[in-house]
Amino acid sequence: MPFKTYRYVFACCLFAILLGVLLVILACPALSYAKDEKSNASFSALTDSKKPVVVDADTVEYFDEQNKIVGQGNVKIDYEDVRLVADYVQVDMKTQEAQAQGNVVVTQQGTKITGDKLTYFLTTKKGVIIGEEKGENKVESFYEDVRIVSKRIDFDLASNVVFVPDEVEMFEGALWVGGRNLSYDFNTKKGTFSDIKFKDPVWQGQAPLGEKINEEQINFTRGYMTTCDREKPHYRIQSRRIQYYIGEKVVAKNILIFVGKVPLLYFPYWSQSLKDKRSMVTVIVGHKKTWGSFVLTAWKYHLNDNFEGRIHLDQREYKGFASGLDADYKLPGYGGGKIKTYYMNERDKYIKSNEYEEYAASGNWDKFYEITQERERYRGQLKYRWDMDYKTLAIVEYNKVHDIDFMKEYFYREYEKNAQPATQGYVTRAEENYNLSLSAQKRTQHFYSEVERLPELALNMTSREVGETNLYYAGEFVAANLNKKTADTDADTDANRFNTYNELKYPTKLPGALDWINFTPYTATRQTYYSKDTFGERRDFIRGVHYYGFGSNAKFYRIFDVNGDLLGIEYNRLRHILTPSVQYTYIHSPTVPTEKLGAFDLVDSVSRANYFTFGLENQVQTKWKKGKDSFESVDLIYLYPSVNYIHRVDPGGRHFSSITNQLNIKPYRWLYLETSSTYNQYQRRFDTAKIDFSVSSDEEWRVTLGKRYDRDISELITTDIFYKINRFWQTRVYGRYETYTRVWEEYEYTIFRDLHCWLLEISYNLKNKPDGTIRDKTFWLIFRLKAFPEETPITYNMGRDAMKQQNFFGEE
Repeated sequence: MPFKTYRYVFACCLFAILLGVLLVILACPALSYAKDEKSNASFSALTDSKKPVVVDADTVEYFDEQNKIVGQGNVKIDYEDVRLVADYVQVDMKTQEAQAQGNVVVTQQGTKITGDKLTYFLTTKKGVIIGEEKGENKVESFYEDVRIVSKRIDFDLASNVVFVPDEVEMFEGALWVGGRNLSYDFNTKKGTFSDIKFKDPVWQGQAPLGEKINEEQINFTRGYMTTCDREKPHYRIQSRRIQYYIGEKVVAKNILIFVGKVPLLYFPYWSQSLKDKRSMVTVIVGHKKTWGSFVLTAWKYHLNDNFEGRIHLDQREYKGFASGLDADYKLPGYGGGKIKTYYMNERDKYIKSNEYEEYAASGNWDKFYEITQERERYRGQLKYRWDMDYKTLAIVEYNKVHDIDFMKEYFYREYEKNAQPATQGYVTRAEENYNLSLSAQKRTQHFYSEVERLPELALNMTSREVGETNLYYAGEFVAANLNKKTADTDADTDANRFNTYNELKYPTKLPGALDWINFTPYTATRQTYYSKDTFGERRDFIRGVHYYGFGSNAKFYRIFDVNGDLLGIEYNRLRHILTPSVQYTYIHSPTVPTEKLGAFDLVDSVSRANYFTFGLENQVQTKWKKGKDSFESVDLIYLYPSVNYIHRVDPGGRHFSSITNQLNIKPYRWLYLETSSTYNQYQRRFDTAKIDFSVSSDEEWRVTLGKRYDRDISELITTDIFYKINRFWQTRVYGRYETYTRVWEEYEYTIFRDLHCWLLEISYNLKNKPDGTIRDKTFWLIFRLKAFPEETPITYNMGRDAMKQQNFFGEE
């Protein structure tokens, strides 16, 4: 066959083969996609609305006859603003229905829904997602800080709404809500529930119906709240509607407080802050010698964010009923403060011990319990503070009590801190170079001796360098209208006074080889104008006082580069600091004798002085680990003895004063010793001493010992022991012993019991007189809600506070 014939036949065959391949490709278009499983594939198709559906997966197939797209392995489908991710997805392009399985995730502009199986319609954006048939069987929906969990979620992404017909959980912030039949709109943050249970870090409760009103509020209908986590709580607060403001507060009206199944109390309104850790209610039940049996209650209320407090309702067998209202208030933009009130018509049935035997012998018990005439007693206090700006502060305090013994009898802890609270107010302005203040003080209690200041204007110049001279000036200028009033009399002493104090000091170092010694000489003058003297004999005069002196010290230290743990004492390098010091003070005799002045305050009592003060400060410091990577500096030992040398003394006097000494030792985190004393070196004995020793083991146990010694007057020894038996039981013993009289002045035994949602404190306290006879004895129980740790601590005295025993009930 000729060569041309062969070439023609070959061309025809090649054309036929190419034509056959082309026909196969046209007949089976899907074969051109995703045949290689090692590479990703993509397919795009148009819906009836002409919007593209983009499918990315490990393999993608298109079935023309069924008009379906099937993706397997890491499937991603994008349609409009919705993305669908799953292990397997099948899309019916005719109905726009997508079926997905395995690790399903649907997202749209902040909304995220996860599950195992999905049915979703692309054009309507509606779908149903369910969880695994085995395993956790959980579907989750997220939007901002809201998370919804269930076995099945029906959703509509067009309106951003979810529906859950089955059991469902919703988490928002610290709040958990469980229930059924949830309908929730992510856009408006509104929704409804049924068969609800809810819980936050403190509160929990149940309700048949619930409605989320907005982003901040959920209403629970015919429900209750409690801090008890039992299925049948020990107590509950029940109301027709509970308004729960997420992370802020809970409000309810017409509430009933049930203990078990018994309704105990009714309140028309109740509000509890979710930020405040103070207990909603505190109950103290007991018996006291002068009160008889008593019940003291404090009920917390919360009207709004600017006004809350406590209502006190107290009953005492011998004293009668008493009530009070405390309030913390805020004036937005204008500060805030506190209000305390307490009122009673006292019916004193208590008969003093010296009359008891007389009535007991006669058998006239009716007279023994005879009610005396009612006596009105009360207290009122108002405190106000306004920080006008970061430099200006205004404070006002008003105090009023019926009689001098009221605070001591009924508010002993406040009395112990401040036995004579003043009524006063002031405005102060703090600048870089000076402080300016205007104040006033008025006596409101005729049974107190007090100095009235109506008003007082003060300017204090802070210490500033004069030019570049290294000379520093400080000054004080105070003008006041003073009136000293004596208790229960009309006698008073008044005067107008203008006091000035001007001081110059020159901090420097000694010259030459002594330049390691700091030396600061100073001079000052106090010139004070008085409108009259004490007796009114002299008017419009000036009293002058001059001051001279210096202060000098030097600091020596040595660092020991050692690290270790000797006998459990942790040390990371040691530093010993030694600071000797000397101060000289000279005050010239005032130009007007002190006895001719009004003695309003220390300004008037200045007298002549001429003495040196020698001191030697010792510190042994190291660093203890604080956390993983940080350290804190601590004083293992602190010792500071000092003594005064008086230049001129009266005949028979001593030039050197007694030696004062302060010693603190803290070798371990769990042990410390603090002492301060005055030692009379001439008589070789201590005049005063104060010792506090404490050793503890975390929160398991603590032993605190204290001693207060005042020569020839008193020697008190205190003990305070706390021990945690187990997580339910704890105990504490306190005692105060006077060695001079060999009498236990006071002792107290306390048992603490954890009652699941309550803490019970049972205490017995006995106080004795110096002759050993009983002054008072008290037994009491305190109930506090365990959920409020700031008001339910297991309290025990420590160290320096061991001498101040807690007292809820006052003293005789």
